[in-house]
Amino acid sequence: MRGVLARVFFRSFLIQAAWTFEGFQSIGFTYGIAPLLETVYPDEGERAEVIRRYLKLYNSHPYMSTAILGATAAIEQGKKEEHVGTVEQLRDTISGPMAALGDALFWTGLKPLFSIIAVIAAYLGYVAAPLIFLVLFNSFHVWMRVVGFVQGLRHGFGLVRFIHALKLPELTRFIKRLTAILLGIFCAGFLFFLPNISTYSIPPLFRFLAVCPFIGVYLLTKKGVPVLIQIYVCAAAVLLVFFVWG
Repeated sequence: MRGVLARVFFRSFLIQAAWTFEGFQSIGFTYGIAPLLETVYPDEGERAEVIRRYLKLYNSHPYMSTAILGATAAIEQGKKEEHVGTVEQLRDTISGPMAALGDALFWTGLKPLFSIIAVIAAYLGYVAAPLIFLVLFNSFHVWMRVVGFVQGLRHGFGLVRFIHALKLPELTRFIKRLTAILLGIFCAGFLFFLPNISTYSIPPLFRFLAVCPFIGVYLLTKKGVPVLIQIYVCAAAVLLVFFVWG
């Protein structure tokens, strides 16, 4: 059975290999769970009926789908003791929330964070900057795939408690703040050191005044500070340090 589950896990990397307007990612999900279905349902007629149910609408984040796939595999292994609608209930209940969590964490959180880290590395002269991004981002998303699949197998429908314990919304907010800080530092450093790497000279006072107006906007905004304002405020603060320390 471990070999079958390993095949299910590795097939999860192909969950977006085929899309349809009717089922979205259902073909990829069905392809992933297929090795287990062949074991649990040796009768071809029964297996065909189960596959038809899997081909119904499914859409979630590709990296988070591995956890759903693991939980589904756990339910299928004990199919005789489970209600026939449990799999559909699982997919319908958590696929949407998992998609929202994954989109926020990976697309608007980790990808911008690791991108700015790679850009800063490139600015500092590291030719391996693209590899830095690939290693950081892929290490995290592969970790999420592995842990999600294992926890899904272990807990089944209880996977929801595990996902809740990860506190992904709080992690996402922290990542976004960190991204704004790093981007602000980069913008400040780029503006301050630009005359040293360019044939054009930018007066120091102009470089500082270019970001000063955003400080006032930040101070007047008590709630819901836009990320762009955070970046400019951080850039202005770093520029001030550059000018004071020379």
